[in-house]
Amino acid sequence: MKMLLPYPFKKAGVIMIPLGCILWIFMQKKIIYSANMPIIHITAAVSGVFLFVIGIICICFSREKIEDEMIKTIRLESFQIAGMIQLILLFAGLIYILVAGDPGESGMMLFLLQLTGSFWIIYVLRFNYIIHWKNKDIKE
Repeated sequence: MKMLLPYPFKKAGVIMIPLGCILWIFMQKKIIYSANMPIIHITAAVSGVFLFVIGIICICFSREKIEDEMIKTIRLESFQIAGMIQLILLFAGLIYILVAGDPGESGMMLFLLQLTGSFWIIYVLRFNYIIHWKNKDIKE
């Protein structure tokens, strides 16, 4: 891929993802909450989500230290596997919705967010597993 971010963006993504999760959890547990200023609560929620998403993007679209044909192949295979698993989750969710009934607007929104997030998380997990752990066993 010609349009990848430089390698240091991967390190930035590794820092942003936990920060986004922590902000989101603090917002959910109402640790960051002010009854007088609900804008703080909303800002924490939006910041947490955006940090998480930007962190995932930085990890997914940044180069490795050594970018060769094997890395490109593994990157492509990881995208394909993440896409297939996302389709399986989509069909399973739609079948569940048909059987269980209308989940409502918020339930549908959570379902679609889960689908989108699962794609990127599966891609990152599979790509890094193959690059950093599985190939380590092969080299030894």
